[in-house]
Amino acid sequence: MMLSQIFSKKPRIFFIHVPKTGGTSVNSAIQRHYGRQSYILDPIGTKAMAKLIYQSVPSVERGTYILRDSFILDAMNRDVSYISGHAHFNQKIWERYSQKYAYVTLLRDPVKRYISNYFFDASKNKGDHSYVEQSLLDFLKTRRGIRRGHLYINYFSGFPIERDYDLSKLSQRVEIAKQNILKFDCVGILENLQGFKERFKKQFRLTLRIPHQNKNPVVNPLVESHLLKVIQEICQPDIEIYEFMKLHCLKQA
Repeated sequence: MMLSQIFSKKPRIFFIHVPKTGGTSVNSAIQRHYGRQSYILDPIGTKAMAKLIYQSVPSVERGTYILRDSFILDAMNRDVSYISGHAHFNQKIWERYSQKYAYVTLLRDPVKRYISNYFFDASKNKGDHSYVEQSLLDFLKTRRGIRRGHLYINYFSGFPIERDYDLSKLSQRVEIAKQNILKFDCVGILENLQGFKERFKKQFRLTLRIPHQNKNPVVNPLVESHLLKVIQEICQPDIEIYEFMKLHCLKQA
């Protein structure tokens, strides 16, 4: 039997990779089962493509995710067995392909995710993808810094396209995000990775051997208590989503 035939018999999976949730390691573990029957979105390349088309920052961000949706649709139309990347949940794509593709994602404590994301990007060289030049104190005051605390909202309820980030809609979007994540076939919590591996194996009959990849160059960063409090406040909507899904995962165990 040819390798392509072996891979084609495995379940088709779409892994939505939320940044700094352990997704790089999980993606590698899943991809091992699929080999060349995989399509991994290029986050740097898709953003560069969007910059060729869109000029203003909000349009570049919106255009980036439109491009990524287009590439995902192309991969699904080509019947690629495993698809993964920094893509937002798209209701129309889910409605068309949820019977063909199993949706999978991984969440992490939002405060830990926020801190990890900040120090990971702040340690990059100027000009690198997603580089952050501000101090943590200054970053927390920016529009980008606030949105970084609402990553679960943006990934699972729809990306905000307005130039001014409308905080008045957060509670509504939290509920949308919760309901959308419940549509996933397998959701994991990084703090209980073993539970995720067990659910994944039960659901797909595939064993995951998860390496530790994309490590943060800043190990156990120290965050002053007053800044930690600000991060907790910013992340509160994402914390609500995380706690909701953590409880849901416990019920599934």
